[in-house]
Amino acid sequence: MKIKQDFVTNSSSTSFIFIFKGDKIDFYKTLINHKKEFNISDSDYSRINVWDIIRSIDSVIISGESDLWIKVPIEDIEEFIKKYSEHLLYLENGIKNKGPKNQFDQWEIEEMKKIEDNIELLNKCKNKGLNSVIEIGFGDNDGHIQGGIVGTVMDYEGRNINIESEDLVLFTEQNR
Repeated sequence: MKIKQDFVTNSSSTSFIFIFKGDKIDFYKTLINHKKEFNISDSDYSRINVWDIIRSIDSVIISGESDLWIKVPIEDIEEFIKKYSEHLLYLENGIKNKGPKNQFDQWEIEEMKKIEDNIELLNKCKNKGLNSVIEIGFGDNDGHIQGGIVGTVMDYEGRNINIESEDLVLFTEQNR
């Protein structure tokens, strides 16, 4: 559930964190190399493939200074690790300020573990030479790519995709 301006909505999305080597064109080539993983359907009439996903991502990606009106940048993996580390520190400080250990919220502890695992995975990727990260949210009515077949199928069926190969690592985070 998310709060938007002054009302509550049950909007949800799934964030896909793609880690790869290179720029926008390299990213698309890498996705094509993994086209089997992106042939997804939630029924006989809602099928998507890697080309549907590439077209959707291309509509929201920033490839450089000239694309200022578009939403999502390709980030350097070092910066992405730094963001995750800052979020982990924020949670740790929040827990410290709560007092005795028995007051810890189980969600916070689980969230910290997930972030620690993701930082470890990101460092493995960096060591393999993967240097770029893009985080794209897909959802039925929320996210960078929302609605339509691609947003909905990726949110509900694509969230089960996990790739850890030499040229692409993909994991998801649920934004519910």
